[in-house]
Amino acid sequence: MFFDQIEASAGQNGKIVEAVFTNEFGNFEAFFARILDDLVINRMDGNEDIASRVMTDDTFRELTQKHLARKVYDSVKRQREH
Repeated sequence: MFFDQIEASAGQNGKIVEAVFTNEFGNFEAFFARILDDLVINRMDGNEDIASRVMTDDTFRELTQKHLARKVYDSVKRQREH
């Protein structure tokens, strides 16, 4: 649920939506990696354990970032098509 919340809020963030439509996925993924901390911090309330793991476990963070970047990118693209 925590990651679904991040995906939903990211998909409604104007800067993120703009980045989806102005970049190929590889460039978007690099952008997403830079903003992941902000997205996690904004959803930290009630999710401290998993948020802390994203922030401190490099392997978990990389997997999370790659997974969420792809989900957000694809979701925003699909929304625009409909």
